[in-house]
Amino acid sequence: IREPDTPFTTELVNQGMGVNQILFLLAKILYDKNHLICIDEPEIHLHPVLIEQFVRVLVEIAQKENKQFLFSTHSEHWLMSLLAEVYERHLSADDLKVYFFQKEGMATTVESQKILENGQIEGGLKNFLEAQMSLANRFFPAETSSA
Repeated sequence: IREPDTPFTTELVNQGMGVNQILFLLAKILYDKNHLICIDEPEIHLHPVLIEQFVRVLVEIAQKENKQFLFSTHSEHWLMSLLAEVYERHLSADDLKVYFFQKEGMATTVESQKILENGQIEGGLKNFLEAQMSLANRFFPAETSSA
């Protein structure tokens, strides 16, 4: 591996899990016979900046190579990166489908999310922001003490 604009090189095995994972996935993705690629939690081991770059590359591959992707993720950042591609017009809102799965007791419900042309999800992101707000409330409770 050669760092851009530097003379520094290193062996691939010395890179983090994220870089190794991306190279493995790209080899599978770019194989000619693979047209539908399913990836479970593609964001694992990736820095948020690398997630955005990887999403951008996958959108480009999907368009140039006529490939489809199916992602299963818990990552708001992964989803927001895809929505940013819609916002920036690199990806059509009609070409991105988002489904929200929720387990209720012994049953799982599936809800299709409508993607708007501006990269937003109609009605907002389900579940992701509620978890972050719950955590934030633990640090910043609504009640304040009077002095």
